[in-house]
Amino acid sequence: MPSPTEHRLYDLILEKVLRDEEEERIRKRLAINNVPDDEAEAIFQSARKERVRTIRAESRNHLLIGVLLLAGAYCIFLSLWVQLSFQNNTVLVVVCSLVVLGTWQFLQGALGWLIAPRKRGSYLDESSVDYD
Repeated sequence: MPSPTEHRLYDLILEKVLRDEEEERIRKRLAINNVPDDEAEAIFQSARKERVRTIRAESRNHLLIGVLLLAGAYCIFLSLWVQLSFQNNTVLVVVCSLVVLGTWQFLQGALGWLIAPRKRGSYLDESSVDYD
C-alpha cells in the first residue's frame, strides 16, 4: 500500500480534518470515492497526525517565545537590579512586563501542546498558516 499522504484524496481529507469536520462525514466521503476501509483509515489517521503536528508546531513557537521572554526578564533583573544596584521603577515595570508576557506565552504554548490531540474547532480559521 502506498503512503497515505500520496493518495489523490489526501489533501482534501487533510483540509477537512484541519477544519475539524465530523469524522463520519470524512469517512463517508472516502467511502463514496471507493477507498478501501484500511486505506481510508490510514488516510484519516495520517491527516489527524498532521493536524496534531501542526498545532504542536505553533505551540512550540509560543513556548520558545515565553522562555526567551522569561530569560530576558531574568537577565535584566540580575544585571541591572542586583549587580549594578540600579533600582528604579522603570526597570521593575520592564521586568514585570516581560515576566507577564513570557508567562502568558509559555502557558499558551504548554496548554496548546498538551491539548493538541483533543482540540476542537477549525485550525485553519485561527491559524495564519496557508495551505493553498
